[in-house]
Parts: sequence; C-alpha cells; structure tokens
Amino acid sequence: MDATTWAGPAPEGGSLTVSVPCRTSKGGVARQHPVTIHADWSVDTGHDLQSERIAAAFGGYLSCIDFVDVMVPVFRNTMQLWTRSVQPPIGRRGKRWTVEECRCSTHKTFADPGTAAPHARSPEHIARLRRVDAAQLRCLVEAASAAYGDLNRPPRHAAASLVAGPYGLTRVWGAGISPERVRQMHESVCPTGQPLPDLFYLQMAFTDAPVECLRRVLATTGDPTALMWALSTLKPIDPIDPGARAGWLALGTPRQDTVTLLSARYSPSDAARLGAVIDRHVGHAASVLAAWARIGCPATTDQLVDLHRARGDNWYAPSGPAVQRLHREANQAGVDITPTQAALVLATAGSVLDAAWLIRSGARDAKGAAQRLVKVGRL
Repeated sequence: MDATTWAGPAPEGGSLTVSVPCRTSKGGVARQHPVTIHADWSVDTGHDLQSERIAAAFGGYLSCIDFVDVMVPVFRNTMQLWTRSVQPPIGRRGKRWTVEECRCSTHKTFADPGTAAPHARSPEHIARLRRVDAAQLRCLVEAASAAYGDLNRPPRHAAASLVAGPYGLTRVWGAGISPERVRQMHESVCPTGQPLPDLFYLQMAFTDAPVECLRRVLATTGDPTALMWALSTLKPIDPIDPGARAGWLALGTPRQDTVTLLSARYSPSDAARLGAVIDRHVGHAASVLAAWARIGCPATTDQLVDLHRARGDNWYAPSGPAVQRLHREANQAGVDITPTQAALVLATAGSVLDAAWLIRSGARDAKGAAQRLVKVGRL
C-alpha cells in the first residue's frame, strides 16, 4: 500500500485536526495545540519543523518532531486496519487463532477471527508492538473513527444482502473484512445473489482457498453449509483437481467418505471404473474405495480389479487391526511388503493365517495370491 491508496485520517479526502501535547524539553510541561493531518498523511503542526530539526541536531528538543516522524506513521498504518483497507495480520494455529508479532501477555490465542481481529487493531496492542504511547494513539483513532461515523460499525453497503442474517455484515466487519472484500469473495464462488453465512467469509478471507473448488461445490450442492465444510476440510488435492470434491458429492458420497477419498487422492473416475468392473453402482464403488483408504491401504483401481477377478464378489476391505498384525508378522519374518500389499493378500486369502503363508510363498498382490491358492486347490 502506498500514498495513492492509503485510507486517510478522515473520509472523502478530508483532514483531521486534533489537539496534541507539545513539549520543548523531555519531561517538561506540555501545552496543547492543534495539529492537522491531511488526506495524504502530511502534517501541519504549526511549527517550522525544518528549523526545529536543525535545532534538534544541536541538542534542542521538540516533541512534535517525534509525533510527525513516529506517531503519525503508526497511526496511518493503524487506520488501514480500522477502515478495513487491509486485512488484520491474524492466522490459524491448529484450532486457535493468533495475531502476528503479538507481545501482549494477556492475549496469546483466540477462538476465532472475530476475537483475534479486534485485538490486532487495538491501539494498546499496536502501541506495544511499535513502541509508541498507547493513550495518544487511542485518542487519534477515536477522533478518526468519529470523523468516519464510528468505525466500529460497518458502513451502509449493498454487500449486506450477501451475508446471511441481520447482523452478518457487522460480524464480518468486526473480523476486519471490508464490504468490498465480501462482494469479491461472494462473486468468486456464487454467481447468484444467494446470501452466504458470515462463517464462510470469515473462513475464506484468512485461508488460501481454492476458489474454483468452492464454486463447484456450491454449484453441485446448492447448500452454503457445504462451503464451510469444504473450507474446514481442505486437502492438497483440492487446488490440483478442483472438480474432484464436487464430483464425489454429485455421486451422493457422504461428506466423511469424500474427505477420506480426497486424502487418498482417489478421483470419481476411479469409482466409475471400479463400479463398471464389479457391476455395482458407482456410489457403492466409492464406499469400497473409502473403506480401503480408511484402513490406510489406498489400493489402486487396478489392484482392486485384480482382487475382484480373483475372488468374484467374495472380497472386502479387511480390518485395520488385521492388516497391521499381518504386516508386523511379515516384517518380523524379514519380508519386505507394504501394508497395502498385505491387505490385498489378506482380502484374497480371507484369513491372517492363510495370508501369512501366501506372503512367505512370495505373494505380493491379489493376482499372485490367487495363483498360489489355485495351485494348491484352495480357490
């Protein structure tokens, strides 16, 4: 942000005149006099500051020099937060929220952006961070807020209709998000005028969200709550394949299974192919893939097709504990095999005992396990 885009100390390019204490010696008696801060953040103190700076170089002192050089730049940056020209420097840490560089002992983490943002723009926090007088900074902010018409409340804006609930825009504004930013976020995911919950804006504003993924989720479901679910369960695959999440939902896949499938990097086309081979509905195939992913053994579609060809309909995703037991026993016997390979052999054999024998015999997948079972007449 530069001087051409800074929000000013007063609205519509106006100036702000405030009374400040002025001292001609450190610790001396202060006298109040007006100072005017203009829209471009230049300052008229009533002093000849050029001459005063020369005097200061020879040991003189004038507190208004520090006011112009130190306090006004801090006040300018603070006003960008209060006018919502920039978003507050907050971020998520696990389930909590933090304020960047916060040195306040009483506030370490916050429950949500709505409580973190007010602290991030508070004069007390900024004064402690920038080493300026908190009382003076608060007086400046309060004067500017009054000039704007109370910056604790959002201005009248058409974006109010885009946030669900009568106080939706107020809550979003409290979290440091401008109405224009609300409009941009809404436009990016929702081409209609459908209002979205304030929680959506709070989550999206402070998340590196894959916009195309969210847009497709809303277009598929028509349900705004699906947006919050998507934002709270984002996976690395979402920006890479923005249509995958919506594709699973379009199949009727439960949200919990959808997250599991995205984590395993399965795609709806995998379910379609598996469903075609096993002659089952694609939704059933999706549940099969999710079951394998849940036990930590995301077998490929090709591997599951081989399993089906070996066992017909008589196969399943084995239990996680059984796979862990088989994998552990194989490793203890010096056999190098992955959990997924062990699970495929187990699903083919039907028991841990038979699967252990097959692994010792060299089986590493369903096809190899089935060949050995046929050879001994057990399949």
